[in-house]
Amino acid sequence: MKSPILASVAVLLCGCMSSPSTTAPKTSTTPGSPSAPVVLTEMDRATIEAAVRSYKLDLPATATFRTMTARRAGDGRVTACGYVNAGTGDKPYVGILGDGGYTVTALGGTREEVIAIQSECGRKGINI
Repeated sequence: MKSPILASVAVLLCGCMSSPSTTAPKTSTTPGSPSAPVVLTEMDRATIEAAVRSYKLDLPATATFRTMTARRAGDGRVTACGYVNAGTGDKPYVGILGDGGYTVTALGGTREEVIAIQSECGRKGINI
C-alpha cells in the first residue's frame, strides 16, 4: 500500500521542480569590457534625442529615433547607441549618457562613419 502512495508523492514533487534559470549570465565588469544593459527611461530617451538634434542642427522635427540601447561598462560609463532617420535613411549615433546629459561622440553619415560607429557600439556590447 505504501508503494502507490510513495509513487504519487514522487510524481507530485517532480511537478514542483523549478525550471532552469532564464537570467542572463553575469558579465565581466573590468574597465572597457561590456557589462549589464541599462534600461533607458523616457527622460533618458528624450535627453538623447535632444542631444542628437543639437549635434546635427539640420535634423527636421520629423526625424525619428529607433534602436536606442545602452550598456554600463566596468568603469561606470554608460554608452548609448541608436539610429536616427531624417528622411534619408537610418544614421547611427553613439555617445555617453551621464548626470550632465548625453554627449554625442559620433553621428554616422558616410559608409565609413556608419561602420566605425557600429564597430564602436559593438565593442561596448551594443549591437545596433
